[in-house]
Amino acid sequence: MELLEVVHTPFTRRSRSVVVAHGATGLGRGLEPGEPVLVRDETGAVSSAHVSDLDFDLDDTYYRITVGARLDEAQARRAARSTRNSEQPASTA
Repeated sequence: MELLEVVHTPFTRRSRSVVVAHGATGLGRGLEPGEPVLVRDETGAVSSAHVSDLDFDLDDTYYRITVGARLDEAQARRAARSTRNSEQPASTA
């Protein structure tokens, strides 16, 4: 699961939604609609989130991120680990 750094403005806190430019993420791949992510705000708090929409212009891709519940450190580690494990190919031994 990808971790995105975001700044929560007063509007973001009210709407539980933020737009993030792909170029600002440092990710080597694009995100997909519906993909779960984690977001860390300027205070260091981590929340669950998901990509709810995409937009494009000539310069970048923009993700509308819907912010969910705040996670404690252990929950965030567990969420990141469980998603990584589910993305690994199954053994064909």
